[in-house]
Amino acid sequence: MNNHYHKNRSIMIMGILITLIWLALSVFVNRIYDKRMEEYLDHQDEMFTNGIESIINTYSSYAEFIYQSILNTPEIRAIMSEAQSADQESKALLREELYQELIETYDLLTEHDFRHLQFHLANGESFLRLHKPERYGDSLISVRESIRYMTTEHQFISGFEEGRVSNGYRYVFPLFNGEDFIGSVELSLSPATIIQELYNMTENQGYGYLLNKSIMENVDFCDEQNQYRLSLTSDLYVVDLEVYQIMVNQPGVPDLFFEDDFVSAVRMGVEKDLAKGQSFMYTLNYQDQYYLIEYDQIKDISGQAIGYFFSVSEDEQIANLIQARDLSLLLIAIVYFMLLLMIHYVNRRDKEIMQVAMYDQLTEIYNRRSFFELAHVEVEKNNRSNQPLAVAIFDIDHFKMVNDRFGHHVGDQVLRELAQIIKASIRSYDIFARLGGEEFILLMPETNQKVALLVMERIRLMVLNHSFQTAEKITISIGLTEKKQNESLDATIVRADTAMYTAKGNGRNRTELL
Repeated sequence: MNNHYHKNRSIMIMGILITLIWLALSVFVNRIYDKRMEEYLDHQDEMFTNGIESIINTYSSYAEFIYQSILNTPEIRAIMSEAQSADQESKALLREELYQELIETYDLLTEHDFRHLQFHLANGESFLRLHKPERYGDSLISVRESIRYMTTEHQFISGFEEGRVSNGYRYVFPLFNGEDFIGSVELSLSPATIIQELYNMTENQGYGYLLNKSIMENVDFCDEQNQYRLSLTSDLYVVDLEVYQIMVNQPGVPDLFFEDDFVSAVRMGVEKDLAKGQSFMYTLNYQDQYYLIEYDQIKDISGQAIGYFFSVSEDEQIANLIQARDLSLLLIAIVYFMLLLMIHYVNRRDKEIMQVAMYDQLTEIYNRRSFFELAHVEVEKNNRSNQPLAVAIFDIDHFKMVNDRFGHHVGDQVLRELAQIIKASIRSYDIFARLGGEEFILLMPETNQKVALLVMERIRLMVLNHSFQTAEKITISIGLTEKKQNESLDATIVRADTAMYTAKGNGRNRTELL
């Protein structure tokens, strides 16, 4: 009987132990898939945000070109200078002269999707709206932060802003007559343009734009407020009718996105978060399909949250992650304790071996061997998906002088510091490795050469401005290229390496493209 008691007690303890392990492992698996889901959603959010930023930056470059070549000419500055102290009758003549001078330019700008071209006097008064020439003479200082900034700082400013006629992403440039500030000129990009460009970049995805209702009512002229309708997902926001028509008429957008039941389900999921005014993402399970809904917060020039860009898309990856999690939990429920211990032991040993095999012991980043193993996987994915992929090779300028002057132990410290600076400034799925000596390589998936150049220039400046503890100023020379379709990894690396030596030949501390 005593043995039976002890046996039952052992079985009970074992049962409790197995149950505890099962529960603990279930929690662990949930966390793993939560992390994967978080990483995936972060990646989707980054792609959405980067898409918007790339559109805005492209138009910013075009706006700068128009300003320099057409809007900041002696003839324009002469008109604006004379208008500062002119009486109303003279202002009217000057306004008409400026209108006739620029109406063809404005028509060209509208063909290239700019919405507004507007001039302001030095005191913040609206002098000429080419999009609404009959509206002028109103002071914008009380409603436009960009104009308040311009009248005091006399410097270029850009950003989203609601205006009395409409809203948009504004590029406001100063005008000077010699050293005298004589006003400003602005170009405005409609949210509808950004939405249309997003549609041009993807398929089977819905995009839109929401504006805070109270901001619209407080700023817009009353007769301009009829260009908005109340949002279907929150009474706190309105939708630009121009943007809404783009959504409705866009080929490839599923009709489901406009059905009442689907919209109601979205509203129930996002309404509370919309009231907070912060960026967020929401996954919706609707009729056994998963949808990803992203809201990217828009702040105006003053930093105030004024609305959102949003996207809606059916997302099979979310369903795949959830199904994989459920299957994993089911398998864990039927796995015995000894098998679990063995798997745990094997996994732990494999991780230790992998740590030694994959990483450079000095810098604690990937070594040459692991780089090529990981990079070949990315290249295969690239060949299938035709997504851009950039490769950069760089090394430390005059590194031998560092070793000769300070000793190899100092050189090693420089390499460690440099690796950590770069590792902290790249994405988690970029592949960063030490090729050998002072030479490093960085592979950036889903990154074109233009974006990669911005990344590498930021890294180069970070290194230049970093105070290394054990040496003087350190600079790097960078060779950058974008992989061609179906090109081998070796060919891409050779081109990046050639570009790096070009950077060295052209004076070092620079990035060269090839």
